[in-house]
This record gives sequence, structure tokens and C-alpha cells, in this order.
Amino acid sequence: MARIQGERGFYTAVVCRDGHVLTAVKEIRPETATPFCPHCASPTLDSCESCGQPIPGEAMGSFFGGYVPPVYCRYCAAPMPWTAARLDALRDLTAIQEGLSDDERATLNRSWDELTRDTARTQVAVVHVKRLLPKLAGAGADAMRKILTEVATAEVRRQMGL
Repeated sequence: MARIQGERGFYTAVVCRDGHVLTAVKEIRPETATPFCPHCASPTLDSCESCGQPIPGEAMGSFFGGYVPPVYCRYCAAPMPWTAARLDALRDLTAIQEGLSDDERATLNRSWDELTRDTARTQVAVVHVKRLLPKLAGAGADAMRKILTEVATAEVRRQMGL
């Protein structure tokens, strides 16, 4: 697939693999597009690692501010590295939580991906997670809620009270 030189109407964003936004307007502020993140030292990206298409940043002609990097690539639908890392962390936390049966762990692990998009299955996932999260306690549950606020869709966050 040929690389699109910036998406029509959008600047290019530079985001580290952990999701820190260095700039959402690379063409205007190229000096901020460093190869490593100043917050966590992770490598930075300005394009999808799967298909090579640019990461869309701020809309041209808009007021800048409040940019949130995409969860998935709009060209190939691959999860962005920061999304994959958060989903992996949720799975790791699920594995070490006490008080869950193997079936409940499996249900949570199937649900995490669904909370990052708005589909018919998202509502099922919301019900499962809302039913199982109260069984968890302590730092693990708090970490899960924090990660969910970073990766879940706005509608999921609203429904779950996050």
C-alpha cells in the first residue's frame, strides 16, 4: 500500500509507543518530533507500524488542544502500540487477580478488546466487566480501572462510571 503523505485535512501526530503525544502538528512543530519520548524514553512513531500510514493529528484549521491519539489505525485497523500495551497490561492484571475463577478470567480477557470500540459486543463486555470488577479489590482493581479510563471508548467510560 502506498503511504499517504499526511491525511487530507489533518496534520501528522508523533506519539511514543506508550501513548505520550509529542505533537499533533508535526508539520508545524517538527522540532518536537524527537526519536524518543522525553517522558518515558520509548521510541516515537509518526506512522502505523503495520501499514506505514501516517498517524492523523489535529485537524487543519482547528483550534489545537485536547488531541487524543487513535486507538486503532484507520487504514489497517491494527491496534496502535499504546493500545496493545494497555490491553496486555489488563490481561496481565487479570491473570494475577485473586478471587476469580478460570471462567471469569477468560470472560474478562475476552471483554477487554471490546471495551476499546463501539460494536454490538461492547454492551455485552460492559455487563461482564461491571459484574466482575466488584469481585476484585486492592491495587490490581485500581490499576484496571485506571487503564480502562485510558483505553475504553467515551461511551464505555460513561456506562461504567469511569
